[in-house]
Amino acid sequence: MIERFNKIIQYTFEEINKSPELFIEFLQIYSILYLQGKDPGTCEKCHRGYFEKMKQNGLKKAEKMNTERTCKPNWKGNLFSSKAQRHFNSQSISDEEAVKALNSGSLIASQFDVLPEGFEKTPVLETPVGAVEQKEAKSTKQTKKSK
Repeated sequence: MIERFNKIIQYTFEEINKSPELFIEFLQIYSILYLQGKDPGTCEKCHRGYFEKMKQNGLKKAEKMNTERTCKPNWKGNLFSSKAQRHFNSQSISDEEAVKALNSGSLIASQFDVLPEGFEKTPVLETPVGAVEQKEAKSTKQTKKSK
């Protein structure tokens, strides 16, 4: 990601805007870094703002994304979590984000081919939580009624 970012940021916005290849690459990088893979806006004013934002702190975001991660999601693109009310992107989710989401129940372990480092799977209980232990029925003595 850092290489792609550095390739784009060396140009001016006008140069990027004139070249279809550079423009598409620019929007893809912005989408991954800031929008978690969602589609960016379509107006030129938005694009200029995107470029300025990338110049300000894009390198930090690209470096953060470029850190080695141990988790390997088994989905492609965005995955919406109704519990977290947000999207998780398979390309940009960090181990830290994945651990938080797994611990909160926003994501589940089966959504990963390789779980993130630092995540401890909770052991499977032999008896389900809330299960009632069955006891042997006791016979009760009935008293005879006198006539």
